[in-house]
Amino acid sequence: YFADPSIKIDDCDIFSDYFVAYQRQNGLPIVTVHHLKDEVVDQDDLLSRDLWEERKLQYGVYDDLPFYVHTVIGDSYTIGLPTRLCTLSPGVNQNYTGVDLRFDLSSPAQPPSSYTFKMDTSQLLLNSAATMADLTPEGFSLELVESKRVQVKADDGTLVPLTLIYRRDMVKLNGENPVSMKVYGAYGHNLDVEWDADDIPLLMEGWIVALAHVRGGGDLGRDWYKAAKLYLP
Repeated sequence: YFADPSIKIDDCDIFSDYFVAYQRQNGLPIVTVHHLKDEVVDQDDLLSRDLWEERKLQYGVYDDLPFYVHTVIGDSYTIGLPTRLCTLSPGVNQNYTGVDLRFDLSSPAQPPSSYTFKMDTSQLLLNSAATMADLTPEGFSLELVESKRVQVKADDGTLVPLTLIYRRDMVKLNGENPVSMKVYGAYGHNLDVEWDADDIPLLMEGWIVALAHVRGGGDLGRDWYKAAKLYLP
């Protein structure tokens, strides 16, 4: 499996008929489903005895078989998520022959929720979610919470992703609202855009919560992490 070098692979799930890659593109999560299929190759098609020995070790075939079978990646597609500004992690996927892909998703406006994606029909189902009334103060609706990704130019001209979380009815992004900035850039750690109940009191009062995905973190891949070791202002 060869991914686009601009895409970071966080995790994967393997089924009998599907390969699922949990990835990040421009720091945002994507889930790609690859359909697997078996391919039969005649022994006579191999170019040399050395190549046959290599395939025998790789696929566990035997000298007395006239062919071997191996699995290749067929059609692929990306799952349409409820929101791109979120944190996503694999669920419990232990049914190797199944078609149900389970994963958990959280965003600034959505407490941790469990989803099932039907890989044979491309249907996304919400399994469970925390009750909003149990997590937010009376009179405050999470429907008012807006999330936005912008790019901020650093001193050396590099564009750094910045996630803004705010109340759309109280914030105009005109520089007049107070800001709570969160930043962490070390060890390739991702600064995830996820549910944080501690942000709710600030959002209620018209604050902006900003997440700076600076170099040293892993949001934009290995090169983004390594760049923090090389950049000197």
